[in-house]
Amino acid sequence: MPNPLFNELTDVWNRYVTEDNLFRYEPLKKDISSQEVLKRYLSSPLPIKASRELRTADFVNKYNCQVILAALEHLEEARKNKNGVKGIKGFFDEIRYTISGETLTLQEFESLGVRMGVPEVHFGYNCASKGCPPFRREAYIEENVIRMLNENARAYLAKKTRVEGKKIRTSDLFFWFPTDFFDINFVVHPLKFREKLVAYLLAKLPAEHEAISILKEPPSTLIILPARDWDWGLNEATE
Repeated sequence: MPNPLFNELTDVWNRYVTEDNLFRYEPLKKDISSQEVLKRYLSSPLPIKASRELRTADFVNKYNCQVILAALEHLEEARKNKNGVKGIKGFFDEIRYTISGETLTLQEFESLGVRMGVPEVHFGYNCASKGCPPFRREAYIEENVIRMLNENARAYLAKKTRVEGKKIRTSDLFFWFPTDFFDINFVVHPLKFREKLVAYLLAKLPAEHEAISILKEPPSTLIILPARDWDWGLNEATE
């Protein structure tokens, strides 16, 4: 049975996530009842025999809930810092949060979500930065999570993948989390990593994308690099 808080969570995201995937922090800061929805969701357990899809949805939802609540706690500092919440000491890797009864850093919780065998969770996690994949205006649920994560991946990669001569730059996520996507360390096995990344991009990018023709060329001539253009600025809506 799906978590009954999914609908309430969708209501919160629908109110505070804009159509261009930015977040209305200031109004949420004043909305204690909506904050309580996020906190209740974070404390809710999963059914013991939950499906992979339900667990994946739950991990992504809870990660995003915790990031938003943590960002609210450090809002003024994040606004002043060009690196947003990343500029707050220990935000991702030292500060511990209680999620579903466990005390974890955001980094630890993020890595647990990958164990569901759905690497596209990385296109659902939102780290409160402008450089992140899109923040959806609805909760992920068992029935939609795989479809929505793949939609996120396709849209995000179409935007982040670009051609520079015979070189292709694409999302830093592949280079930050290579073993999550391909179970390969790109430093140790660069050719195998490139082969798998090419196949992944060909499957996700639209047929008309400028990178497609180059990706289909002999792999010996192909160089794929991280975009290295991540915008860590706070994803705050200005209106």
